[in-house]
Amino acid sequence: MLTEDFISTVSGPPLAPNTSVSKEIGIHHHTLRPTYGVCSVFKKSSVPANGLAVSASHIFAAQADKAHIHVYSRARGNMEAMIPLGERIRCVALEEDVLLMGTVEGRLILWEVC
Repeated sequence: MLTEDFISTVSGPPLAPNTSVSKEIGIHHHTLRPTYGVCSVFKKSSVPANGLAVSASHIFAAQADKAHIHVYSRARGNMEAMIPLGERIRCVALEEDVLLMGTVEGRLILWEVC
């Protein structure tokens, strides 16, 4: 049977008092086999466009308007680390075992992840 997995993110404007914007902004892991279902949800994350990288074991999410990267374990379904950085991240990509991050200042940060 054909199975397809995909991951989506939800991001919104900064929360203000008395707004109807959900406080549970996050990352959703979906599965189609042959019916649709949500496998897992990773909360407390507001990911901008091009701010998500996924490996077989982890999800790396840049945070909108913050200089942080959240690292989630796909096996356990929880946040493993919140890594503070010196500047905000504009984009994230994963090439084999190297996480590539582009900053708003134009710098490139490379991390080896195992």
